[in-house]
Amino acid sequence: SGPDCLLSLKVPRNTAWRARVTDVLMINCTVVMEPNCWENIAVTWCRIDDNHECRPLIHSNHTSTVWRSVSESERLSVLIFWSIYTQDAGLYRCEIKSPTPAVSHSISVTVTVKTPLSVEVQFSVIYISVFVVAVVLTAPLIMSRGVKKCQKDE
Repeated sequence: SGPDCLLSLKVPRNTAWRARVTDVLMINCTVVMEPNCWENIAVTWCRIDDNHECRPLIHSNHTSTVWRSVSESERLSVLIFWSIYTQDAGLYRCEIKSPTPAVSHSISVTVTVKTPLSVEVQFSVIYISVFVVAVVLTAPLIMSRGVKKCQKDE
């Protein structure tokens, strides 16, 4: 990493992700830099708090980060929520401290509660399932009668 190692973080404005409670969610930040400059590059993730300050995330068994290589000059830093919860909703950013400090645009994360299927949908699923089972069970009987009838006709 030298003085000619210019980098940029690419996160489009208004990037938003939506997930349901307990889903796995992966959000990413694209890092672009000269191919020979990747040594000692560390991307950190932070969450914007109520005071509009970006607080570094403390990784646990709940979240982790990984690198994905896109090309020689482009990589993705991916923040993984292994089981997301409503309290994880908010604004996140990725940042690099050196060689040149850079901060991405905010990424909005919305977490929704899983809703149970409505009664109408549940009954529709039951009716369709019963119909499919009936067709599967009766089709061989109908086919075998057709074969016997053809044999009698001969």
